[in-house]
Amino acid sequence: YQCHMLTNMIAIEWLTYMTFGTNAFVDVIIASSLCYILATSRTELSSTDSFLTKLMAYIINTGCLTRY
Repeated sequence: YQCHMLTNMIAIEWLTYMTFGTNAFVDVIIASSLCYILATSRTELSSTDSFLTKLMAYIINTGCLTRY
């Protein structure tokens, strides 16, 4: 798509906002799903539980970074 005038860019502004909004929403869904799956896979081993906790923190932190 080519914009020849600034008014054309303003007319498709909603597309930009919709794209960023959808991207942020999908990032939240993916991070939430991964954390839920990891939280339900906990075991009685403390080393495994510690690793899963660190992995969930990593997922949340990188999800927050890539959202913006």
